[in-house]
Amino acid sequence: MKKVVNANIGRKSFLLNEDAYGKLDRYLRAVERNCGAGEEVREILTDVENRIAELLTDRKNSNDEPVSLEDINYVIGILGNPEDFSDGTAKETGYTEYYRRSRRMYRDTDNVMLAGVASGVAAYLGTDISVMRILFALSFFVFGPFLYIILWIVLPAAKTTAQKLEMRGEPVTIENIERSVKAEYERVRSNIGL
Repeated sequence: MKKVVNANIGRKSFLLNEDAYGKLDRYLRAVERNCGAGEEVREILTDVENRIAELLTDRKNSNDEPVSLEDINYVIGILGNPEDFSDGTAKETGYTEYYRRSRRMYRDTDNVMLAGVASGVAAYLGTDISVMRILFALSFFVFGPFLYIILWIVLPAAKTTAQKLEMRGEPVTIENIERSVKAEYERVRSNIGL
């Protein structure tokens, strides 16, 4: 009988086999070491943990069944090994192509004019935000505000880094999470003049 450990990952509670817990702990420590030093490291680790929790939740059918070493290997296969991109260049994982093609539609709260619907649809379709805003303005005369309001209600806001990556169709890997968080920090620093 294997020893089971209760752990909180991304604010969710999971039961993990002891060997799975050990590998996940070593993995998260390696991610932290390879992220370098800086203010954004804590946010990167939080986003990585949230993504791990998301993947484990999708993979596990019930909460009673502990997370196995195979489950942790699956998650690492999707996110990638921290050592693979410590020099700044990521190596492709077996799952990267699938995640590159998978997109989800969200409201883009970073490029918002009213509710972020037009910018979210533009990011999802890979088109220019200005073109999408013009199309929504033209649709106002055909449908009235109904189309925009329905999308505003139906589409969730992209709040996490993983959701923002999914919205743009980028794979949710450690490298992309780190790149996005660092770019956001630089954007905020330049906006406040630091």
